[in-house]
Amino acid sequence: MTVGKLLQAVRTRPDETGISLSDYLYIITDSLSCSNTELLLISEQDISTQQMQEINERMERLEKHEPPQYITGKAWFMGHCIEVNPSVLIPRPETELLVDTAIKRLKGQEEVLEIGTGSGAIAISLKLALPGLKVTATDISTEALQVAQANATRLGAVIKFLQTDLFPDPGTSFDVMISNPPYISEHNHRQLPESIRAHEPEIALKAGADGLDVYRRMLSTASRYLKPSGWIALEHGDEQAEALSTIAAQNGFAHVLKYLDLNQQPRIMIIWR
Repeated sequence: MTVGKLLQAVRTRPDETGISLSDYLYIITDSLSCSNTELLLISEQDISTQQMQEINERMERLEKHEPPQYITGKAWFMGHCIEVNPSVLIPRPETELLVDTAIKRLKGQEEVLEIGTGSGAIAISLKLALPGLKVTATDISTEALQVAQANATRLGAVIKFLQTDLFPDPGTSFDVMISNPPYISEHNHRQLPESIRAHEPEIALKAGADGLDVYRRMLSTASRYLKPSGWIALEHGDEQAEALSTIAAQNGFAHVLKYLDLNQQPRIMIIWR
């Protein structure tokens, strides 16, 4: 089969399965080691038997609602290839806004703490963009930290990873904290697509009845670890900005900047005392 004939066949699949064409193309381009644009340039090229077998096996997994990033073991974030598996959340485009917002505020020499690093995508992207930063990243999951350390090593980002629930040992302080914590409510978690609900780690998604439990815990303690002139960058749900601002104010963070995502929904918050 040629690449062109495969693409012609695949274009009909979304109508039958409800899975987006982009997810099918994610698998095909990875299996053929090419980009979406290159697919069009090699439309007359024959697909080897081995490649076709891999594509068919991966499409079967995809149609059982397994995320394509877990199938390929790769996700792209801030231009970097981040290795992922079901022990870590798949990094998403919305979180690139969190990193980009932080980069624009950073001077490049600060001590930065990322809370809940998962795959390490945020910490790694910050360090690679601003090599002068001193970055520490925490996670409660041993498996997640193994993924994060492997990604940092492969991409050449020197980061201190610590296994802990939110914060390092008392006595350490940081200029900046950044986090994309779990913020999905119990109700909203039940409404998530099966590809997320059944495959991505609950511990990285759910945060109590209203999705705000981790923010409450984090901000009630953050001042002990934040330098007087420091600030915190947070990603949050599109309906949580007002409630999160209230939690921040209750914990002494009176100053708030809010940023919209590409869908013009509140998504990022910068807070400071």
